[in-house]
Amino acid sequence: LLWQAGDQCAYIAQAQEGAAVPAHGHHIDEECLMIEGELFIGDILVREGEFQLAPAGLNHGMVQAASDCLVYLRGDAELQLLPAA
Repeated sequence: LLWQAGDQCAYIAQAQEGAAVPAHGHHIDEECLMIEGELFIGDILVREGEFQLAPAGLNHGMVQAASDCLVYLRGDAELQLLPAA
């Protein structure tokens, strides 16, 4: 955790290939910057050095590491998990 204020936070996450987070939504914009590796956000592949914005109110599919990865995230302090489709 790098920063937190109210319901917002910024952090760096490390994940091993295959690790996944279920589909979820966001109350505020979520910023994702890939530092190392690759991961899928829904059907979008985010590669090292790329930036992805998930706007507030957007629900997206599962997030899954395509390789070992390191990612900077800024957004909701708590994920809003959705039921499985």
